[in-house]
Amino acid sequence: MPLNADKPDSARPSSEAARPSLEIHIPISPTPKFLRMARCLVASLRHFGGEYSQTPVILTIGDTTLADDRVRRDNPWLDAWKVDTRWVPLDLFARESYYATANERFTYEFKSDMVLMLDADMLVARPFDDLVSELHVEQKTGGVIAYASPFQDASKWQRLFDLCGLGLVKPIHEHPGWPYLYPERARYCPPYFNLGFLLMPRQHASAIGRVIYDSMHKAANIEETIYKCQLAFGLAVTSLDLPYECLPLRYNFANNRDLEALHGAEQAYACILHLIWNHQGVWKESLYGEPDGIQKLLERDDLAGINKQAQEVLRHIWPDIQ
Repeated sequence: MPLNADKPDSARPSSEAARPSLEIHIPISPTPKFLRMARCLVASLRHFGGEYSQTPVILTIGDTTLADDRVRRDNPWLDAWKVDTRWVPLDLFARESYYATANERFTYEFKSDMVLMLDADMLVARPFDDLVSELHVEQKTGGVIAYASPFQDASKWQRLFDLCGLGLVKPIHEHPGWPYLYPERARYCPPYFNLGFLLMPRQHASAIGRVIYDSMHKAANIEETIYKCQLAFGLAVTSLDLPYECLPLRYNFANNRDLEALHGAEQAYACILHLIWNHQGVWKESLYGEPDGIQKLLERDDLAGINKQAQEVLRHIWPDIQ
């Protein structure tokens, strides 16, 4: 756990040294839902991102056609907030679908000291300045262990490690959702992080980019799963022997009643909110997929937990995203 992890990030003492530079990469599809989602995430970063509120943001966009002119024309906030857009090559997207949208971010030539990979369905609720500095000083990759095991059969971990030549699997990290989320699955795992928030030195990101697709294809050989990008990242960290930090849940706290029940104390310090579940009637498909979804959420007075915190963030940025 990072230094001073028992305190809110914003309460940690700031270093007198200059902060390391940071760039943020977000994968999306060029749909109204995803663009609305990304707009809310960037707005929350601009409002609550502390010293990194104005850090460069790059959207990686995957689709069957390239339409950057249309996307930028229809979304003037991209220029207003200086958000860059990069498109997955058409042949790559045709071959790998949206998994390429997630993976291609690792193949870029990074310009900043630190690289943050965020999912689009996140909101920034508090600054995370000192975490960036700590991982930069320690030259570690940081992420929250995935909420639950990806496999019904835990023996698949060893089969995957055998395929990758990684030796004996060492399941030493506890899934934060255990035992409420999928209690029939394994309690522990090797390095296996949720993709929602991954922070790393640029050297780590570049090294991962060189093996990420190969790692994903090996994972798919064991099981064709929607989690193969997550598996690929963990395999890359392991195979490259990268130093890493398992971050507390505050850096990727999902709107899930089981996680809230298990980690109530940590929820008080949540600074990165992940709206991934359908909980209390809050579901990203309607929240961002319907033009009035956010307004409907703001009108509710019955929310609690992460959904309530997300509502507060959205209410604060609402003047910028109407």
